[in-house]
Amino acid sequence: PCLSDKDNQSINWRHHTKSAVALQVFIADVIKSFVRSERNQQIMCDSGLNEYIVRFCKEALVDEQHPLHLSLQYIFERLAVQALMSKELRNFLRLGLKFSNDNDSDTNADFIPPVPLTRVKTLVSITTPRDFRSQGLSTMPPFIEMDMSTEGFACIFFPNIAPSHLQHQAMTQLPMHSPVITGLSTSGTSITGFGVGSYPGFQTNIIKSYGTGTQIETSVSGGIGSGDRTFPSPSGLTFKNGNVYKDELLTRVWCPTFIRESQWHHVAVTTVRNQTSCFHAIVGTPPIWRNYSRLAWKQGVCHMMDDPLDAAAVARVYMLGPHYLGSFQDVRMEDREDIFPLVLEDKIAFSINPKAYSYMTLNKIRKVYNRMDAKVIGKQLGISSHENATPIIVLHNAAGHLNGPARTLGGVLVGYLGIRKFNPSPVSMTINTVGGCSVLLGLVAMSRDIESLYAAVKALTCILRTSKIARQEMNQRRFYQTLGMLYKRKKTLLNSHILHLTFNLVGTVHSGHESSTIPNITAF
Repeated sequence: PCLSDKDNQSINWRHHTKSAVALQVFIADVIKSFVRSERNQQIMCDSGLNEYIVRFCKEALVDEQHPLHLSLQYIFERLAVQALMSKELRNFLRLGLKFSNDNDSDTNADFIPPVPLTRVKTLVSITTPRDFRSQGLSTMPPFIEMDMSTEGFACIFFPNIAPSHLQHQAMTQLPMHSPVITGLSTSGTSITGFGVGSYPGFQTNIIKSYGTGTQIETSVSGGIGSGDRTFPSPSGLTFKNGNVYKDELLTRVWCPTFIRESQWHHVAVTTVRNQTSCFHAIVGTPPIWRNYSRLAWKQGVCHMMDDPLDAAAVARVYMLGPHYLGSFQDVRMEDREDIFPLVLEDKIAFSINPKAYSYMTLNKIRKVYNRMDAKVIGKQLGISSHENATPIIVLHNAAGHLNGPARTLGGVLVGYLGIRKFNPSPVSMTINTVGGCSVLLGLVAMSRDIESLYAAVKALTCILRTSKIARQEMNQRRFYQTLGMLYKRKKTLLNSHILHLTFNLVGTVHSGHESSTIPNITAF
């Protein structure tokens, strides 16, 4: 048959459209396969993929019949578990909704459109805790990950942590939080160990440079093995001094029953500081001890104090948890406790956390700080101190503003492919910046059927389980009374499943185990 030019253009347009959609579906499936691992999720969050999905793929997220809907929703959920900014969360909840300020004559100003059920289910999915091995730690703190399988080394280097004018005997305490996330044997079923003998990846090294140029090191490295020694050992932690290049002089501490895979641990190390002219520290494995292994671990906040801590002080640091980013001047666990400093300001040598960082070059470090630090850092990285092209991640010293002597600039990440940083921002934290529990109670109020009410209550339960701030807001603003009033209005929609969620919310029932006490009197 004879076709006109207009018909040919229409056929070509439909053909190109189908090809474009097929290409988009293929690319979405490829990205979908990438986001199955936690590492890829975090890398894509740092690249802002969630923002691009919400900004450029609105139609696919709103229309459930769109060929890209399922793939994009899967990608969005996986990324939102790791980090979702306030603007992205707000825009996601508002997708497809019309408000009174929109230029639509058919929209009633008194009508509040409900959030679609699929949107609420997505909120439930990204707020449900997925890893129950973290000792009740539902949200991951900021961390530095060190993977020994790519380069064989990765560390945080602290230049000149002891100012030269502090020439006195002192004790140094180094508490830090770090989990072992992988450290598998050849069978891949258990952790075999890490330390000097097998995996030199979990070490705290203090290098002292004397005026004569001789370098002496004090080092402690933790390990997991088949021995019957537990942590701490009967003789305590031991230290040996020797040449920095001799691995056999390092000390290994066996702790087979103490360290568990995929759990955060608090490690406190005490050592004696001698008179030095230059005092550096390394957390991790420097390039000089390069050794490939399957060990990967995460370092959270790290502090160093020029003062010994007793068992009670270490226990208080442990109770503060890896999310604590302060300088131990107010260590109250509850508001009714008295304010007291755990450590004096002038005794804190450094305090770093992955949230406070900057990208700098050695030339900029040389100008902003001093030449000596730039020279020492350049020696660790193997580049000139005048180099002005290679970006370097500097973790700032959070104790730099405190009273006391001069302090180190902070820590420098040494590594290329084997070290990275990440600052999680899950929805349980972000929700507090867009309205908090008021938004969640609004979802309950807008529910029109049993399924939407159950999803809204489930989202509220998941947020309260993982967010301490949300629990405090519910108690302080009497939101449990508001929830009870909403239940009364929607009593025809209540069922046994919603009742069980409510018991979980109050705390009388959790994971199928009944409790004889009521942990939350206000909620009950």
